[in-house]
Amino acid sequence: MISLRPFPGPLVSVVLTVLVIVLVFFLDPRRIWPLGLVNLAAFGLVLAVSWPFRHRDSAFSPATGNQFSATLLLGVLLSAWGGGIVVGELGNLVLRLWPMPAAWIAVLARLFDLSSPVKVLVPLMVIAPLTEEGLFRGLMLPALARRYGAATAVFWTSLLFALVHLNPWQGAGALVAGLYLGALRLRTGSVFWPMLAHSLFNGFPLLLSLAGFVVAGYNTPPSSAAGDPIPAALLLPAALALGLGLVLSFRGCFTRKLSARMEK
Repeated sequence: MISLRPFPGPLVSVVLTVLVIVLVFFLDPRRIWPLGLVNLAAFGLVLAVSWPFRHRDSAFSPATGNQFSATLLLGVLLSAWGGGIVVGELGNLVLRLWPMPAAWIAVLARLFDLSSPVKVLVPLMVIAPLTEEGLFRGLMLPALARRYGAATAVFWTSLLFALVHLNPWQGAGALVAGLYLGALRLRTGSVFWPMLAHSLFNGFPLLLSLAGFVVAGYNTPPSSAAGDPIPAALLLPAALALGLGLVLSFRGCFTRKLSARMEK
């Protein structure tokens, strides 16, 4: 009897990621498509081709199951808000070490153009979470976790998630955020929670900007090649919110480990 290894493996995961990048450039070489449409097309094509071969082992699920939890929801909300600010400052640090070319400043400015909010909110809060989480945390992560363990799978998918952003200024933050999103996927057994967290990561800066809460370096486009630092008055509460959010997000995991030690 032939035993098939879970699909996709690490090499195929790289190929699928590169295929997404190639499709992005092939479909929209001049960056003239509406924001999010090329993302939907590129990720959609890759998912459509690879999804029938996905890892289907139903035994892969954590002890917590995927029931709704108010504590988990609060943890995701706090992690997304606080983490978005902390990760944003990480991007600012990369900017100071590696200044952004004018061409990239113009590209990223599209993400903050709220003259038509729906044209920005739908791609960043709906399309990107569905497509990117569907590929990295929905398709790749369970199979890689079965092959190599949770830690390796989370790191590998986070690395590919960073790579697909195509620039170091977003990629550094995507790598860190991917670690949380991957761990959240394994903790809950559902891709819904990383999709929600991803949507909130992207959405909070824009929603706060629409509400009139604008902070340079956080929810404004890069105004210079070196960026603007986020004020400490916002960064410190954000770090505290992130810490509490992480505890609430993975509270069940910590509780089970403590119980297991006490039983020994």
